[in-house]
Amino acid sequence: MASRRTGFFALLLGSALISIIHYAFYQKNYLQLLPQNSYNTRTGSKNDNPNYCQNKLSQEGIPFQYENSIITPAPGKRPRPLLVPVSTDKEECLPFFKDLCVKAVPEEDCEQPHVLINEGGRLGNKLCQYASLYLLRYLFGVRVTITKKMHDYLNAIFKNITLPAKNTCFTNQTENVRFVTMYMKLYTAAAQARARAVDNNIKEQLLNASYYVFNNPGPRSLLMAHRDLIRSLLTFRDEIVNKAIENIDQALSSFNATYRQRNFPIVTVHVRRTDYTGYIKGKFKLTQLDELYFERAFEFYKERLPRPLFLVLSDDREWCRRNLQAKDVIVIAKASAAVDMAVMSLGDHHITSYGTYSFSGALLGHGHITHPIGHNTKYNLADCVDSHFFHHISRDKTYKADNSEVVVSWRL
Repeated sequence: MASRRTGFFALLLGSALISIIHYAFYQKNYLQLLPQNSYNTRTGSKNDNPNYCQNKLSQEGIPFQYENSIITPAPGKRPRPLLVPVSTDKEECLPFFKDLCVKAVPEEDCEQPHVLINEGGRLGNKLCQYASLYLLRYLFGVRVTITKKMHDYLNAIFKNITLPAKNTCFTNQTENVRFVTMYMKLYTAAAQARARAVDNNIKEQLLNASYYVFNNPGPRSLLMAHRDLIRSLLTFRDEIVNKAIENIDQALSSFNATYRQRNFPIVTVHVRRTDYTGYIKGKFKLTQLDELYFERAFEFYKERLPRPLFLVLSDDREWCRRNLQAKDVIVIAKASAAVDMAVMSLGDHHITSYGTYSFSGALLGHGHITHPIGHNTKYNLADCVDSHFFHHISRDKTYKADNSEVVVSWRL
């Protein structure tokens, strides 16, 4: 009888040992798949399942945040992936998969090709470049790298810049390419690999050469679709956040309130003027935004929120004081580009003007975003954004933007 019990326990122990070995092997070889989930900040909604497939990037030190929000979407509307081919001259209508897992190529595998991105521009450009490049790895599992100059610049502002800075593990033999071309090359390869796979898990590599993305990408639709993810990637350093809150508190002093102790929502407003006046005229044949757009954006929030306060940040504060300041509109003191962007991100909702800086500050925040629209069709950078939280406000006297179904809520 005793020998039977000994044999039974030995069999049980052996089975457990085999299971542990099998699990360890599985962890090492198969749990490096990247989840393709849409991110949103809707109340009580978690379409993104963190257990859908193991994320290799989270093992590389990037925490993913699945946050609840008190934001209420417009009734009957749902974000949808754009799954149609796009022309190679428009970076905004990029398709993406929501239910695809791609096995990530290890970043330390120096024999595998990679994608390097341009470091040009200022904070808004660099932030969009970094986020766009990160999404190439997140969506398609390819090796990516940034220059040391970009790494040092962003690392001084954000806590968790984890994409590797270019070193000897990355070849200098790269082919120049625009971001949209690179993206569609990978998307097409993923679609073909998916057609060959027995399920949605792709284990084959999607890149066969190294590339250098030479332009400054900022695909609004793709970045908005992964907004919560990008916000988790780019967390401002504590000293920058503290300075931003200090500036907000100074602006709220006349209301006997602070950022953390108040009974009203804050809507941040970014007004880009000065150098951008000539740029948008030459590139898009646009004139500067006047007070009409901002007044309409103010009304958009006033109709939906209890006593909102508008904090204005601008490179032309005198224009803002002359044309926008009111009892519920405050022009905040000027700070560094990083601190001002942190202020923008701390708002409960956001009013943007043109440019990647304005968009980036709102992207890193919570809540709803308004963006100007008018009769000019040459400016189409935000045409493909499909989000509960992104709304067009007319900048023209004769252009009508219908936001009648939009619902915005707030709670401190």
